[in-house]
Amino acid sequence: KLKALGCTNLGSGGVNSVRVNIRRVVQTALAQNASAVILSHNHESGIALPSVEDKTTTAMVREALELVGVTLADHIIVAGDDFVSFSDSGLLKK
Repeated sequence: KLKALGCTNLGSGGVNSVRVNIRRVVQTALAQNASAVILSHNHESGIALPSVEDKTTTAMVREALELVGVTLADHIIVAGDDFVSFSDSGLLKK
């Protein structure tokens, strides 16, 4: 139904990085009985472009979610008044 089931803060970090607990992402999706997930985080640098680490982590989360039948619908990076959507940018393609 594409209905938002919840919004959960799964981590916080420093200026340069945050550790993503992929197990917790999957557990949260399953607890909400979600069929899809949208990840989001901010870049305090003011530049919304995804880093290599962002791309790697996104791929790992996507793979983990797929194993339990959940789709990673998007990963959105916000920086000031700008944002980048992995889906719109074609970065979620396999």
